[in-house]
Amino acid sequence: MENKPKTIPQSKMWSLSIEAFNNETNEYDLTLEQAINKIKHETHYFFAINHDKDTTKDGEIRKNHYHIALKLKSKRTKNGLLKRFASLLEINKTRISAQITKSQELIIRYLLHLDNKDKHQYAPDTVLTNRTDILNLALKGEIEREDLTAESLILTVEKFGGNKLKIMGEIGLNNYTKYRGAIVDIIATLENEQFLLNMEQKINLMKKDAKAERERIKKMKEYETEKQKQEIENTKNATIKGIRKEINEIAIEVLRAKKHRK
Repeated sequence: MENKPKTIPQSKMWSLSIEAFNNETNEYDLTLEQAINKIKHETHYFFAINHDKDTTKDGEIRKNHYHIALKLKSKRTKNGLLKRFASLLEINKTRISAQITKSQELIIRYLLHLDNKDKHQYAPDTVLTNRTDILNLALKGEIEREDLTAESLILTVEKFGGNKLKIMGEIGLNNYTKYRGAIVDIIATLENEQFLLNMEQKINLMKKDAKAERERIKKMKEYETEKQKQEIENTKNATIKGIRKEINEIAIEVLRAKKHRK
């Protein structure tokens, strides 16, 4: 079993922040209405607001920026979304930031700063949208996460390693209760896949060790064979040398005997 390639997250549900001020020209060059008109054909619905009363830590008014929560007609990666919208808005993509929306209710409430009383409280009627019904449900806390598909549920379980509390916090109690059986099955499947992966890794390691041992034995045999050949060669050379020495000694004795007879 091979390791799965890392999946690049895709979603239809996104939250955008767009800087209205162009630092290069030192002017505001994009209104919220213009932005919506340029991108709305890419969406099923949208919720957009101009944050023109946000302040910095020092109490200074921040430059206008737009927050847009939307559902696309087709899934996109973050990089794909930034490129597409920068092209449609005719601005540098560095002026846009984006993140996948985990909860429509929370992001819509964030548009108005409803859960952060230290920030300026924007009025609901300042939100531009083509779905006031969803907006009203979100304000009442009656909306559920829409993008919870089988794929996103599997990715969520994988992301938190089967930690049920974190999964519950990610998808909400209602969805956790609704899909509890599926979550348990996914966890069991992932654990089984991990067990099989661990076993395969152990088997591969054993195969690797066995191969290394075979190589070691092979080299030892080759060394012993070469050593024996060298010993045989040395013995042969020593024998030949001894025979030559004996022949030389005999020849010398024969020469001496001849001289003696003369």
